[in-house]
Amino acid sequence: MRLLLVLLAVGLSPAPHQATAHAERNVFVSEALPRLTVTLDVKFRYLGSFPFDIRGIAGGQRYLWGEVDRGKHLRRLFIVQVEGYYPEKGSYDYGTPTPAVLAGEPYQHDVWIYDNDESAREQPGNESDLTRKLLAGRGYVWESESIMSRFARTVDEARRNEIIFFYFESLREHTTRRAADFSETKIDAEQKRILEEVDARSRKAFAVSR
Repeated sequence: MRLLLVLLAVGLSPAPHQATAHAERNVFVSEALPRLTVTLDVKFRYLGSFPFDIRGIAGGQRYLWGEVDRGKHLRRLFIVQVEGYYPEKGSYDYGTPTPAVLAGEPYQHDVWIYDNDESAREQPGNESDLTRKLLAGRGYVWESESIMSRFARTVDEARRNEIIFFYFESLREHTTRRAADFSETKIDAEQKRILEEVDARSRKAFAVSR
């Protein structure tokens, strides 16, 4: 609601997703742009959502689920991000060189080793920063260094709106190495194994239907 008021105050329109999607338990439902349902593994519980703005040109909503063990420690995290450009602000320009097909639709899919705190430091107030703050504010313990499996696609002909699914596992459960020890271009044997294992689990963690 705070973001909606800010957007109205500066003359921007909220992303269309913000009034057409909802989440509960282990299910996410989008009623438009696009119309779909995401059903998660029953081990995931719904943790909450928050709106975000990207430099006044785009905005949307993040919905979070986690598999929680003792002490509210998050073993796994899943995020649905619905996002769109504001009117007259632009469109998305990316293809699907490495596609994953979900409910008959191709999503651009990537897996990489990721440091959420580094992303938050580089861009304070971005989605990574807001995610960290929401989880910490609700008492959850989430390790910053993760393996992330990401699925993204545009959802309208004008390519002004997109939906993204993020799946995270803690890097520490896979190796003693730190995120900075891995290269994005020179993939060694251990890194390849980790990425492939997490990729396989990510595809089993949720299902998309229309």
